[in-house]
Amino acid sequence: MMTKKSRNDLLNFLKAVGKSYESRTFLEKDNEFSSVVSDLVSELGKSHNISSNVYPLTDEYEYANFTNSLEKFLISYGCPYSVLTEGPISDRFSSVNNRSLLLQYLCSEIMAVRQLSTMKSVGKQSDEHHFMDVDSSEDKVEILSCLQKAFKALGLKVLPDDSAPTVIYSCLQKGISDSLSRCPPNHMGKSIIPLTGISDRQWSQIMRIAALLQQQYSSRQATLLKRLDVTVQSFKWSDKAKCSLDKITTVYNPIRERMGLIPYPGIPNVLAVRDNMILQIEKTSGTSARRYTSCELNKILIGKVRDIHKVLKDNQ
Repeated sequence: MMTKKSRNDLLNFLKAVGKSYESRTFLEKDNEFSSVVSDLVSELGKSHNISSNVYPLTDEYEYANFTNSLEKFLISYGCPYSVLTEGPISDRFSSVNNRSLLLQYLCSEIMAVRQLSTMKSVGKQSDEHHFMDVDSSEDKVEILSCLQKAFKALGLKVLPDDSAPTVIYSCLQKGISDSLSRCPPNHMGKSIIPLTGISDRQWSQIMRIAALLQQQYSSRQATLLKRLDVTVQSFKWSDKAKCSLDKITTVYNPIRERMGLIPYPGIPNVLAVRDNMILQIEKTSGTSARRYTSCELNKILIGKVRDIHKVLKDNQ
């Protein structure tokens, strides 16, 4: 049984791709469900030149024909959800949850196809084919790097670069599910930004937030690195240090070169923020944080500061 919120999220998802349906029973009624799926599959099939043959139910086109055609389309398209591509075909699309998952998947694919189509049209208008090719190659390298990090974080064996996308996502999905099953309740928290039914306007706001964070992140990085350079430079002023400038340079420069500006990850990190992450943030000047930064040059931990107004009142 779907909750009201889940159903509303799905409706918003459909509206985001321009599919608005008056009926609220399209998940329960076969004929309405087949009509919605047919609309979505038709657009995806045309975009990728894949024969769909998925149509709304009629007297001649029965439910068995519909599920068989849908199965063939999902397999040829590379659907990563095993519940929609494996097991008895009569069970795959019978439950409301599976039907909801299918519609969300199809909607997300349509949004991705439209976004790619927009990017390609912009590239053609600017007549920068070479630039687009280079950017695409760089994107591929970045994606492969991120996937390798994900596999290592989950303790999975990294797959070859030429592995099929369906195999990669199936392994990731299984690894994530296994990891989550070992976590205590509410360990992951809830997503601050809903990942379903995001409108174009909301995507613009997310991009703006990511851009502002990037600006703040870069500014703070540059400030900290500048402070570090100035601090090291100040140690060179003493007569004792002037005799060891070469040693300082030999030790410091290799470390400093590895501290180049690292760009903020951007939109993915904004989407990944959970509500319980905010509660874990601690000020760098906090007592527990300072406990691990003490050294020969920084031995003193500042205790609890008394209320200045209370101190003045006591002195009076």
